[in-house]
Amino acid sequence: MHDKSIIDTFLHPKSVAVIGASKNQMKGGYRIMKNLVSNNFHGNIYPINPNSSGEELFGLKIRNNIKDIEGDVDIAVFYVPNHLIPDLLEDCIEKKVKGAIIEASGFEEIGVEGQELKEKIVEITDNF
Repeated sequence: MHDKSIIDTFLHPKSVAVIGASKNQMKGGYRIMKNLVSNNFHGNIYPINPNSSGEELFGLKIRNNIKDIEGDVDIAVFYVPNHLIPDLLEDCIEKKVKGAIIEASGFEEIGVEGQELKEKIVEITDNF
């Protein structure tokens, strides 16, 4: 993918998966979903949460895993605990998601364990 097209994908995605979508209004995954819906995002929005599979959020079916989405996904937005991100990124790569935005903390700022997690994510994303 050329640099211009990846920038266009981030600025004008046709579909967004929110990994960590939540029905709990206090959670970030809820706020991300609400922002997409209330700001009239014109593409497809896919809420993902393995603990809420089959339920709905803002009239959209919550899926268990990004691989459960039938169509293409341009961007995956992560709002999950940092230790879950590597496996979820692997799912995104398998699904051929074009890009990811990670909303998480707990990496090098917490020390060696966080640095190792960051390095693992960088290694995985080299395949993105």
